[in-house]
Amino acid sequence: MSKYKTGQEIIQEWKIKDFELFEQVKAGLQPFNQLGKPLPPPDIAATINRINKLESELKRLSYKGSLSATKEALSAEKEMIIQTPRQNGSPLEQGKRAKEIFRLMDIMNAEKKLDRLPNEIKALKRALKRINNENYWINYELPEDNGTAKQVINSLLNAFFKMDEISGILDNANREDQSPEQYTNKEVEQEADFPLSVVDYITRRRSEDTKDEMIAYELHDEKGSFQLTYVEVAHELGLDKGLNKDQHAARKQRGKRACDKGKDMLFENKKRKEP
Repeated sequence: MSKYKTGQEIIQEWKIKDFELFEQVKAGLQPFNQLGKPLPPPDIAATINRINKLESELKRLSYKGSLSATKEALSAEKEMIIQTPRQNGSPLEQGKRAKEIFRLMDIMNAEKKLDRLPNEIKALKRALKRINNENYWINYELPEDNGTAKQVINSLLNAFFKMDEISGILDNANREDQSPEQYTNKEVEQEADFPLSVVDYITRRRSEDTKDEMIAYELHDEKGSFQLTYVEVAHELGLDKGLNKDQHAARKQRGKRACDKGKDMLFENKKRKEP
C-alpha cells in the first residue's frame, strides 16, 4: 500500500476546496513530485533551474578543466591572434583576418562569462539559503493572474503527499466546529488563586507533565487568558531556537504546528473519555 496520496485524492477524501489544499501546503504540508522529491513553488523552482543552467554553461566554458586554466588558455590564444602579423591585400588574408576577429570576440565574451557566472551562481545560492529551508511554500503567494494561479493549484493536485503528514495537518480542517474538552489556562489561574504570567503558566503546566503542544494550544486559545499569536507561542516555548531574527514566517509556522498538534491531542483526549 502506498504511503502517499495525490492532492486530488486529498480534496476528495477530506472534502476541501482546491485553494484550501494550497493553504495547507503553506502551513507545512510538503508536496512531492513524480520522483518523490520535494516540489518547490514556481519562484524557487525558477531559481533552482537558473542555477542549474548557469552551472552547465560554466562547465561547458571551462574546457580546460578549471576556470584558471581556461582563462589562461583563452588569454594566450587572444595574445597570439593580436601579435601575429598579417599581410593586407589578398582576399585570402582578409578572410583569415575576419575569422580571427570573430574568434577574438568569442574569446572576450567567454572571458566575461567566466568572470560573471561564478558570482551570479553564488548570489543565487545565497538567496536560496536565506529563504526558510523548512518549507519553501510558507512565503509563497498565488499569482494575481487567475490562469497562472490555476496552474500552481493544478501542480499541487497532481503532486504527492505523505499520508502520515496529511492526517496530522488536515484533521483540523474537519474539526473547526468542534470544541475539544480542554484544561484551559483560566482554570489553572483559578486553581492558583492569582493571575499567572506566561512564564509561570508554562512552568506550572510542564510540572504537571503536560506536553508543550497542548500548552501551545492553551496559550493560543482565543477563549483563554493569554491569546498569544503563533509567533509569540513559538518564542515563549522556545520553539524558535536556531532561527534568525528575520525568520518571522518560520517562527509563525513552528508556533502554528505546535498549536495544531496540541488541538489534535486534546481532541483525542476527549474521544478517549467518551463512553
